[in-house]
Amino acid sequence: MGRIRLAFVACVFCLASTASVGAVTFPFELDIVSGANWRSATNPGLVGPVNFDSSGSWTTVGFNDNAWVPAVPVPNNVITPQTVVPGTAAQFMWSPQGMQGIPTGSNGSADAYFRYKFALPQTAELPLTAIAKITADDRFDIFVNGDFLKASTLEFNRDGIRPLPKTIDFVDKLVFGENVIAIRGRDGSPGSNRDPGDPFSAGFRVNQFVFFDGYVSSAPEPGTILVLGSGMLGLIGWRWKQVKSPRSAGF
Repeated sequence: MGRIRLAFVACVFCLASTASVGAVTFPFELDIVSGANWRSATNPGLVGPVNFDSSGSWTTVGFNDNAWVPAVPVPNNVITPQTVVPGTAAQFMWSPQGMQGIPTGSNGSADAYFRYKFALPQTAELPLTAIAKITADDRFDIFVNGDFLKASTLEFNRDGIRPLPKTIDFVDKLVFGENVIAIRGRDGSPGSNRDPGDPFSAGFRVNQFVFFDGYVSSAPEPGTILVLGSGMLGLIGWRWKQVKSPRSAGF
């Protein structure tokens, strides 16, 4: 994703160098929230080999998840998604594979896998920001395009009953074209805080969910706006000086 940042800098330079000053827009905006638009699976035959650190081909863009099923929203008798992030549109989700009856928030498999695909257009409107807040009961391992990002357990990241979501910047993992976010959710008794492959027991199961609230945006960061704005102001000042100059007026 570093090359995308460089391309944007080049774009800003070109804009500041042009003879005409016009509106600069950055229209790409994608909200990504947990819910039924994620693919999910619990069946090992559909997930494929999973390594001790949760990695595997299931985390990659090219993996075939056609046999996976939509994730389902699950209730929780203690908290809501808005407890995690006020005003969020995200839902607590789990995989319906292996569930007996309607989702109760505790009747799913101990292990659930989730995938979300999205396309990043190769245009001048270059994404600069990709941020997500994520938590799970009891543990998550998250990957973007096959690269591990973070693992964390609820036991070590909460304030009383309120989960404290992890904030993740994943812009450097993105590529032009198709991307995938892959999450493994585990319900049970965690053995440690965050390291992939750490001990995890499927015992002591109560509630289960994965929560994800993120976005990818081409809106520039404040620092970039200042740079672009100062460049435009400088260009306007230069053009005004040229118009006022006797030399530029032909005298």
